Amino acid sequence: MDPFLQKAREQKIPAYLEAISERTRDMYLHFGWTLAEGFRVGVGVFNEAGEWDDKGEGMPFYAMIYWP
Repeated sequence: MDPFLQKAREQKIPAYLEAISERTRDMYLHFGWTLAEGFRVGVGVFNEAGEWDDKGEGMPFYAMIYWP
């Protein structure tokens, strides 16, 4: 990831990624990323692992931005 972020710093543009768990979200926050938005998709259709579940809580998505 370092070469990608170095290029973003050189070009002075933000980098974007999506984390799909609280653990990875927290890891990216620790390394200087900013949480832009957090949401769940498939509530009542999928569980957190993305398996079909009509009572599922949905899959988490966290939009993360790195500002150089």
